[in-house]
Amino acid sequence: MYIGKTSRDVKWSLGDNLTALETKTDELGRVYNDVNRLAETAEGEGWIRKCGASGWLERVKTLREEADKILADGKQIMES
Repeated sequence: MYIGKTSRDVKWSLGDNLTALETKTDELGRVYNDVNRLAETAEGEGWIRKCGASGWLERVKTLREEADKILADGKQIMES
């Protein structure tokens, strides 16, 4: 419950948060792509990918999927 806030205020705040989440998700996606590309290049040269790198990539992939769902749900709320 938001005391003293109108639904317009809440939607405005949600909109700001969605924008910030989208920006950070995009930034994380670029880092993910860089790390993945470097790992694939190294593997092509005979290096072995460490478990830590694989685990990080999997966690980022999961977080990006969750963020995409939150963004979709939030945009639906903003349109209503």
